Formats: sequence, C-alpha cells, structure tokens
Amino acid sequence: MFLLHFIFATSGRGLHDQRASVRRRPADRLRGLGLVMIFALVIAPVWATEIATLQQRAQAGDAGAQYQLGSAYADGKTVPRDFKQAAIWLREAAERGHAAAQMRLGYCYASGQGVPRNLVQAVNWYRKAAEQGDAAGQAFLGLAYAGGLGVHMDLKEAVAWFRKSAAQGNASAQANLGLMLMIGQGAPKNLREARDWLGKAAAQNNPTGQYNLGMIYSEGNGVTQDYKKAVDYFRQAAVQNYAEAQISLGAMYANGKGVPRDLEQAYMWLDIPAAKGNATAIKGRDAVALQMAPEQIFAARQLSGAWKPTSQK
Repeated sequence: MFLLHFIFATSGRGLHDQRASVRRRPADRLRGLGLVMIFALVIAPVWATEIATLQQRAQAGDAGAQYQLGSAYADGKTVPRDFKQAAIWLREAAERGHAAAQMRLGYCYASGQGVPRNLVQAVNWYRKAAEQGDAAGQAFLGLAYAGGLGVHMDLKEAVAWFRKSAAQGNASAQANLGLMLMIGQGAPKNLREARDWLGKAAAQNNPTGQYNLGMIYSEGNGVTQDYKKAVDYFRQAAVQNYAEAQISLGAMYANGKGVPRDLEQAYMWLDIPAAKGNATAIKGRDAVALQMAPEQIFAARQLSGAWKPTSQK
C-alpha cells in the first residue's frame, strides 16, 4: 500500500488505512488514507530577554514581530504555551499579509488550536499564503483538495499545488506529488517522474518518500525488483517510527527478502506498531511468533521494548 503524506490536522481517523495482511499491496485510490500532521517550521529562536521588545514591536504593528510572538506562544518557547494568544498574534500578522502567519493561522483553524476548528477558514488562510508563494501554504492547500477538507475534492488542483510546493523543495509536497503521479490520481500516471519526486523527498529524510520508494523496489513497480534497496528505504522510514515501514521491514525479515531471514528482527519490527494497536502488525507479529521458540520471543520483546525512534531531520 502506498501512503499519501498529509500535513493537515487529523480528523480523528487512524494514521494509516491498515490492510489485513502483513504483505503490502499497492493502493489504487486515495480514499481511506488517514490524515497525519507533520508540522515543523524553522523559526529564529526568541530568547526570554527579547520577549518584551518583541511584544512592543508587535503592539506597534510589526507583522514580523507579531508572527514571531504568535509562534512563540504556539510552541511554548520562552513563554508559556497559550494557543489563544498564539492565534491572536498570528491573526494580526496574517491580516497584514504575512504569508507564514497566514499559513500557521490556517493550521490553527484546521486543528482547533486557539480558535474553533473550521476547515473552511483553514483553507481560506492556506490559500492566501499559497498565493503569495508560501511553500507550506501550497502543500496544505494541496492536501485540502486531495482530502476534500474545507473544499470540494479536486485531485487535479491538489497535484497543481503540490507541484508548486515541491518545486520549492517542500519534502512533504514532493512525497505527495510522487505518490499521486505513481498511482495516476489527479494527473496521468508517470512512474519515472514519481520516482524522481519521491527520491527528492527521501533525500530530505522524509519517511513517506522513503517508504514509498521502498514499495517501488519491493514490488518492482517500473524498476527492476530489488529487495535490498527496498529494505534500505523501509529501514530509513522505520527508524523514524513510520508504522507502515516498520511492518514492511518486519515482513522482509520474516520472509528473508533483501536480508537474511531473522525471526527475532521480524518480531521486533512488527511488535513496535503492534504495541500501539496496529491490527496489521498484531496479526503479522503473532504469525511470526508461531515459528519462534519462547526464548526467541523473549529476546525479540526485549529488543522492541528498548527501541527508540530517531527524530526526523
């Protein structure tokens, strides 16, 4: 199954549309995929000694200062986290045309942080940011169109906005664009271009790009099937706690594809998402356990219990 990397607020659905088998199969549609928010902004740090000056500038109408102050409240850095104050200052900056503030205010509406959740308003602010060329705003707007969130679903519009954002180097948009080109949603199927965009996302350590590249090589989708490459990409995403990649990596160890067959490693990688209630992982782990001695299961559980994810760069 190929997964679209959504950076929109979750709507209470699961992270992924899990299938009943450990064996991964390509998806033929976008419907049913969960929405996951991956939100990381590079914002200049605001030191405690600067807050008073920043507040004075913000109160004087400086949009940049308003954005920084709103972001500080949203992130809880140097000031106590206060989503209502964050939304107030982000709105002040957004209404003055600050693109990054418009994008982030859109997220406030999408997530219900500091304001009532309102996807129509979220899209309104994402669009304002996107039309100013803000790459994150463009990516968010593409996701809105892809998921029919706050707007009527329009996959062609989604692809158009993903493409604009991807061209500016937004890794999430690159991953999304690559997937849509791969499965022919919103644009004609183009495996070569899809691999290029997924490769760009993967090179930025984007786990969705890494996972989907792994699927390409695992399935031999437009390339020579290469299990070793598939394992490499699955591992890159799995260490970032990407559940689908962990399941796929566990399956590769269980079947001895791209790596020597190792039931303890298979159990470990399946046990990590299984511990969070992932139904596919639970079934796969339990199937692997039937082939293991009790001491092997104990050792594998020790490994999964001690495992820690790496942070996404």
